[in-house]
Amino acid sequence: MSAFPTPILPYHQAAYPAIDPTRPALSTAGKSILITGGGTGIGAETALSFAKSGASHLALVGRRPTTLQTTASKITALYPSTKVHVIPGDMTSLESITSALSTFAGAVPSGKIDVLVACAGYMDKVALFDDTDPADWWRTFEINVKGNYNLLRAFGAVGADDAVVLHVSTTIAHQAYVPRFSAYQSSKLAAIKVFDHWAREHPGRRVVHYHPGLIVTDIGVAADEAELGLQYDDISLPGAFAVWAASPEADFLNGRFVFAHWDVDTLKSKEVREELEADPQKFTIVLKGWPH
Repeated sequence: MSAFPTPILPYHQAAYPAIDPTRPALSTAGKSILITGGGTGIGAETALSFAKSGASHLALVGRRPTTLQTTASKITALYPSTKVHVIPGDMTSLESITSALSTFAGAVPSGKIDVLVACAGYMDKVALFDDTDPADWWRTFEINVKGNYNLLRAFGAVGADDAVVLHVSTTIAHQAYVPRFSAYQSSKLAAIKVFDHWAREHPGRRVVHYHPGLIVTDIGVAADEAELGLQYDDISLPGAFAVWAASPEADFLNGRFVFAHWDVDTLKSKEVREELEADPQKFTIVLKGWPH
């Protein structure tokens, strides 16, 4: 049984063989990967999964050096062949995040970043619209929208020509109304369009949006406290899914919004791929019923 309605089955709540980062087809040997929000939660697990897949260089970017270093030390102990770079950076500052990305690009042999995982995010205290704190409500936009705008502005110059950008989004972004999530839902929806614009203006590079599942993180716990009646997923799921989404096997998902829960063998099937080719709006954020 799935926690959400799903068009793709089977429905997974933990990593499974098809997205196992140790699969040779998913190898990131020789690749440089940068993850925002890489110190804790989904970002940290994603970093671990990329190290498991053989990434040569891995940058953890965030505002808290201590948590970044803790994750880096864990990865280095388990996967010493992956060079881990701890780079403090604040996405709300274009200067800060540009410096962070440039520092990493300058430290890798190619001078370019192959995969960008936009995982950093923020959610204000859940409350009905009239009970929200205005400053905290707007801070959600500062990080989720302005922060990702700054990130993409910085990435354009240092990303590889065939770079993959993975946008860790949320199912809340495309739902009609989720009570007490006005800032988070609105900002995450806006962020999708920010990435979509960047993708259209950077042909050759691939952008994939995905819902990572409901994970035990600060945001995930807040969602659970809002009594949405959801089921937690294992944190291995979004980490392993990110490695698959960055691989050539997922090149047909450019510009699409998918769930980490969805079975990738089904997604890769001839039937589903033909459906996506026939309908450019399938698994995207559009006005339903409006002709395209």
